Amino acid sequence: MNQQITPAEAAAALTRAATARVVSAADVRALTAYLVGLGAGVAGVLAGSWWMLSHENVIGFAAVMGGYGLVLALLIGIQRRARSTPRGFRRIYAWGFGATMALYVIGVMWYSFTRPGPPAAVFLPYCLLVALPVWIAAMLIRRAAR
Repeated sequence: MNQQITPAEAAAALTRAATARVVSAADVRALTAYLVGLGAGVAGVLAGSWWMLSHENVIGFAAVMGGYGLVLALLIGIQRRARSTPRGFRRIYAWGFGATMALYVIGVMWYSFTRPGPPAAVFLPYCLLVALPVWIAAMLIRRAAR
């Protein structure tokens, strides 16, 4: 049987398809955990490298970088648990990650090219600011998935 649908039925079917959710709550949790962890990891590596290098501790700096590599591996494992992503994830992620990394580079240049370097009371809050764009991206992803 070749049954034709009416234009109203077709429009209703398109509306249902457009509002269908394919992203599970577990996917959203994995993606937001990844983004929150990524922000914390970048802030932590910036603070740790500033501390170690300002105290001329090259071995400590290497340990900070190695720890950051382990954190990234863990976070990538968390991210890969997500089977689907909410609409707009790539754009939001790119904005948040790009802004965080730009602030990170500014922070590295700040402590690398100033002597004696920024004081802890100023630099450590800056490290939290570095994580903020990616944390905002996590919030936007969570909101977009509702």
